[in-house]
Amino acid sequence: MTHAFEKFHANIDWRSFWFDSLLAGRLTEKICASVSDITGTENLVGLIHDVGQLILKECFPEEYNQVDYLLDMGQSRLAAEKQIFRTTHMDVGYVLSWKWDLSKRASIAILNHGCPFQVDESERTRLLAIALYTADRWIATY
Repeated sequence: MTHAFEKFHANIDWRSFWFDSLLAGRLTEKICASVSDITGTENLVGLIHDVGQLILKECFPEEYNQVDYLLDMGQSRLAAEKQIFRTTHMDVGYVLSWKWDLSKRASIAILNHGCPFQVDESERTRLLAIALYTADRWIATY
């Protein structure tokens, strides 16, 4: 899978990105498995939840440098992305998930992994978004 991104020119710490993505997949799966049956979607969603960041960094490197600056100044990633792009990496990931024909459940979880408590979908979809959020927050503090 990493070969798909070999032509990217953006300054990305690939080792860290893939470690975080793989860990997010496993943690999301484990959290969901603790309360319901899993389908495989849980691991996939964790694996690709931040793909929107890759796209924004690759397509708009100078603008993403401004996002990084705002992060260094203490702003949240979502607020910084909205300020610079008027969208977020979650929105980009959501669009990609539909283009890739992922399930609605997966797409909604990717779209809402930064704010899962606003998900107005099925209980399983809400659980997936909350599990992904929890995994992502845990990794961020790790």
